[in-house]
Amino acid sequence: MSIHQIPTAAAVLILTTIHPVLAQADEIGAGKLDELWNEYAEAHQALSRIEKPELGAAGFAERLTLWSDAYSRNREAAKALVHPLVKRVASIPDGEFRAARTDLKQIHGDLTKGQPQASHDNLQYIAGAVLPEVRDKEPAADRASLFAELTTPDALIREADARTKRGEISEPVGFAIQDTHALALARAGKMDAARRENDLLLKKLEILIEKSRLKIGTNHRGVVRTKPPVQHFVCKLPDHL
Repeated sequence: MSIHQIPTAAAVLILTTIHPVLAQADEIGAGKLDELWNEYAEAHQALSRIEKPELGAAGFAERLTLWSDAYSRNREAAKALVHPLVKRVASIPDGEFRAARTDLKQIHGDLTKGQPQASHDNLQYIAGAVLPEVRDKEPAADRASLFAELTTPDALIREADARTKRGEISEPVGFAIQDTHALALARAGKMDAARRENDLLLKKLEILIEKSRLKIGTNHRGVVRTKPPVQHFVCKLPDHL
């Protein structure tokens, strides 16, 4: 298990993270960002003009297909903006932050409402975009607070947390989200809240290992492995940010 030092001062919080491999988005120019936003705005407006049909309504199948196509188009257009907007929020001057925050929160809202599993998957995608900004950099407190808000654990994670508090095993869901959320809280100076999230995350992993849902071992090179495979690294956060 490798140790990574967060690039700031001395340590207080240990995070065990389990992150999927995510493609890193390249920086894009303002023109491309405007193009993506226009595509999203068009898709968002089109969806707003279509009412989801009630089961049994006249022309239900055709109307449901029309609504589903518009819904999917809106979700895909919103998702295409996640990485560019997170990078923009992290780097823009203070005077432009409020407008950019509003845009990003709107995208977050579109992606994290609706069917629980799809919303959870989208929240994990958002966490993947936020992670480099809070793990590898030192965002200003207002940016870090926004990132913490955007990665707030959902009902699926909180259900697992509740089981963990009772000492029960839970499905290994949302580890990457909760880890990123804790990092963002720490960067925002909310260390007590960060520790609470971290403690729950570590306890969940301990219970999974104890109950044999995750089996720890080493391969022929002596590298720590788990079954099913997950990626671990332990981070130490500073006493003061």
